[in-house]
Amino acid sequence: MKYAELESQLEDFARTRAIFELGVTQQPLAMPEVLWKAYIDFEVEEGNREGARALYERLVALSGHWKVWIAYAEFEAAPIPVARELREEQEEEEEEEEAEMVSGDVARARQVFERGYSDLRKQGLKDERAALLEVWKTFEEKNGTPEDVQKVQSKIPIVSARRAKTNDGQEGT
Repeated sequence: MKYAELESQLEDFARTRAIFELGVTQQPLAMPEVLWKAYIDFEVEEGNREGARALYERLVALSGHWKVWIAYAEFEAAPIPVARELREEQEEEEEEEEAEMVSGDVARARQVFERGYSDLRKQGLKDERAALLEVWKTFEEKNGTPEDVQKVQSKIPIVSARRAKTNDGQEGT
């Protein structure tokens, strides 16, 4: 990560990507999530939404972890800086200090949440699926309509205590 950071500071972005690629393909990594996050953050800072999206796709294929699905969906909805090449062109034309942002895509974020929900359901991961649904519901409360919130709410499992007969014939919980 430090080598990639150095190359990024030297503005050798092709080399930065190559170093990150070397890192994420190493087996086994002690803390692979930190390296993946740094690589994704680099692409986001570069304004490369397609590159970051491709990394998220690789990561969900590798791990399928519920937190990755959530981070991926939130990334899709979040604004990111304009691509570096476009920023440099604009800087030559204008003397503006504010970094321009490209808005996120709420519909695409919903698709990622939906895919994550389906994936976790196929794996039979109830608790993880419930955690994803809670974040998704909060997302819809902020970005969606009441119908969108209700759609997610309807997917949240209802927890109820089941009564079962014990060996001595009495009901227990």
